[in-house]
Amino acid sequence: MKLTHTISLLFILTFSAASTAQELNPFHESLVQQVEAQSIQNNLSDFVGFGVKETGTPAQTNTLQWLVSKYQSWGYTEIEQHAVNIFGETGYNLIVTKPGTVYPDTFVIIDGHYDTINGVGANDNGSGTVVILEAARILKDIPTEY
Repeated sequence: MKLTHTISLLFILTFSAASTAQELNPFHESLVQQVEAQSIQNNLSDFVGFGVKETGTPAQTNTLQWLVSKYQSWGYTEIEQHAVNIFGETGYNLIVTKPGTVYPDTFVIIDGHYDTINGVGANDNGSGTVVILEAARILKDIPTEY
Protein backbone atom coordinates (compact mmCIF):
# COMPACT_ATOMS: atom_id res chain seq x y z
CA MET A 1 0.00 0.00 0.00
CA LYS A 2 2.84 2.40 0.82
CA LEU A 3 4.39 1.88 -2.65
CA THR A 4 1.06 2.76 -4.27
CA HIS A 5 0.91 6.04 -2.37
CA THR A 6 4.49 6.86 -3.30
CA ILE A 7 3.84 6.17 -6.98
CA SER A 8 0.65 8.23 -6.86
CA LEU A 9 2.49 11.12 -5.22
CA LEU A 10 5.29 11.00 -7.80
CA PHE A 11 2.71 10.86 -10.61
CA ILE A 12 0.88 13.92 -9.24
CA LEU A 13 4.08 15.89 -8.69
CA THR A 14 5.40 15.06 -12.14
CA PHE A 15 2.27 16.07 -13.99
CA SER A 16 1.56 19.15 -11.89
CA ALA A 17 5.12 20.41 -12.55
CA ALA A 18 4.81 19.64 -16.25
CA SER A 19 1.49 21.43 -16.54
CA THR A 20 2.84 24.66 -15.04
CA ALA A 21 6.18 24.59 -16.86
CA GLN A 22 4.53 25.44 -20.18
CA GLU A 23 2.27 28.26 -19.07
CA LEU A 24 2.06 31.26 -21.36
CA ASN A 25 4.14 34.18 -20.13
CA PRO A 26 2.44 37.39 -21.36
CA PHE A 27 5.70 39.36 -21.31
CA HIS A 28 7.49 36.81 -23.49
CA GLU A 29 4.48 36.68 -25.79
CA SER A 30 4.64 40.48 -26.17
CA LEU A 31 8.28 40.20 -27.28
CA VAL A 32 7.45 37.50 -29.83
CA GLN A 33 4.62 39.66 -31.18
CA GLN A 34 7.17 42.40 -31.94
CA VAL A 35 9.15 40.22 -34.38
CA GLU A 36 8.71 41.70 -37.85
CA ALA A 37 9.24 39.30 -40.73
CA GLN A 38 9.57 42.22 -43.15
CA SER A 39 12.31 43.78 -41.01
CA ILE A 40 14.23 40.49 -41.07
CA GLN A 41 13.75 40.16 -44.84
CA ASN A 42 14.82 43.76 -45.49
CA ASN A 43 17.92 43.37 -43.35
CA LEU A 44 18.81 40.11 -45.07
CA SER A 45 18.43 41.73 -48.49
CA ASP A 46 20.69 44.59 -47.39
CA PHE A 47 23.24 42.13 -45.98
CA VAL A 48 23.32 40.09 -49.19
CA GLY A 49 23.61 43.29 -51.21
CA PHE A 50 27.05 44.00 -49.79
CA GLY A 51 28.40 40.98 -51.70
CA VAL A 52 31.05 38.50 -50.61
CA LYS A 53 32.35 39.74 -47.28
CA GLU A 54 35.83 38.22 -47.09
CA THR A 55 38.14 39.56 -44.40
CA GLY A 56 39.81 42.82 -45.39
CA THR A 57 37.51 43.57 -48.34
CA PRO A 58 35.47 46.72 -48.89
CA ALA A 59 32.32 44.54 -48.76
CA GLN A 60 33.16 43.45 -45.22
CA THR A 61 34.04 47.02 -44.19
CA ASN A 62 30.75 48.30 -45.62
CA THR A 63 28.84 45.55 -43.83
CA LEU A 64 30.52 46.43 -40.54
CA GLN A 65 29.63 50.11 -40.98
CA TRP A 66 26.03 49.15 -41.81
CA LEU A 67 25.80 47.00 -38.67
CA VAL A 68 27.20 49.78 -36.48
CA SER A 69 24.71 52.26 -37.94
CA LYS A 70 21.81 49.86 -37.27
CA TYR A 71 22.76 49.53 -33.60
CA GLN A 72 23.30 53.28 -33.26
CA SER A 73 19.90 53.99 -34.82
CA TRP A 74 18.31 51.96 -32.01
CA GLY A 75 20.19 53.90 -29.35
CA TYR A 76 22.98 51.48 -28.53
CA THR A 77 26.06 53.44 -27.48
CA GLU A 78 28.46 50.80 -26.13
CA ILE A 79 29.80 49.64 -29.50
CA GLU A 80 33.35 48.38 -29.88
CA GLN A 81 35.34 47.13 -32.84
CA HIS A 82 38.17 44.74 -32.04
CA ALA A 83 40.77 44.16 -34.75
CA VAL A 84 41.67 40.55 -35.48
CA ASN A 85 44.28 39.13 -37.86
CA ILE A 86 42.94 36.41 -40.11
CA PHE A 87 45.56 34.93 -42.44
CA GLY A 88 47.31 38.29 -42.72
CA GLU A 89 44.15 40.33 -43.26
CA THR A 90 42.60 42.60 -40.67
CA GLY A 91 38.99 42.01 -39.77
CA TYR A 92 36.88 43.33 -36.95
CA ASN A 93 34.73 41.77 -34.29
CA LEU A 94 31.79 43.98 -33.42
CA ILE A 95 30.81 43.99 -29.75
CA VAL A 96 27.59 45.74 -28.75
CA THR A 97 26.90 45.80 -25.03
CA LYS A 98 23.55 46.42 -23.38
CA PRO A 99 24.37 46.85 -19.67
CA GLY A 100 22.26 44.99 -17.17
CA THR A 101 20.21 46.82 -14.56
CA VAL A 102 20.98 44.36 -11.75
CA TYR A 103 24.16 42.60 -12.87
CA PRO A 104 25.97 45.06 -15.18
CA ASP A 105 29.18 43.01 -15.14
CA THR A 106 27.57 39.67 -16.01
CA PHE A 107 26.71 39.06 -19.64
CA VAL A 108 24.45 36.98 -21.82
CA ILE A 109 26.24 36.65 -25.14
CA ILE A 110 24.44 36.39 -28.47
CA ASP A 111 26.92 36.03 -31.28
CA GLY A 112 27.40 35.26 -34.91
CA HIS A 113 29.77 36.10 -37.74
CA TYR A 114 29.14 38.54 -40.57
CA ASP A 115 31.99 37.54 -42.87
CA THR A 116 31.42 35.26 -45.86
CA ILE A 117 33.71 33.26 -48.09
CA ASN A 118 31.80 31.22 -50.65
CA GLY A 119 29.10 33.68 -51.58
CA VAL A 120 27.07 36.62 -50.34
CA GLY A 121 26.09 34.80 -47.15
CA ALA A 122 22.29 34.72 -47.18
CA ASN A 123 22.42 31.61 -45.02
CA ASP A 124 26.00 31.62 -43.71
CA ASN A 125 25.70 33.81 -41.80
CA GLY A 126 23.28 36.46 -43.00
CA SER A 127 20.41 34.60 -41.41
CA GLY A 128 22.15 34.61 -38.03
CA THR A 129 23.22 38.23 -38.37
CA VAL A 130 19.71 39.51 -39.10
CA VAL A 131 18.13 37.47 -36.29
CA ILE A 132 20.63 39.06 -33.88
CA LEU A 133 19.67 42.47 -35.30
CA GLU A 134 15.98 41.72 -34.77
CA ALA A 135 16.61 40.67 -31.17
CA ALA A 136 18.58 43.88 -30.59
CA ARG A 137 15.78 45.95 -32.10
CA ILE A 138 13.17 44.34 -29.88
CA LEU A 139 15.25 44.45 -26.69
CA LYS A 140 16.60 47.98 -27.13
CA ASP A 141 14.18 49.60 -24.66
CA ILE A 142 13.64 46.59 -22.39
CA PRO A 143 15.57 46.74 -19.11
CA THR A 144 17.42 43.48 -18.65
CA GLU A 145 19.01 42.23 -15.44
CA TYR A 146 22.13 41.00 -17.24
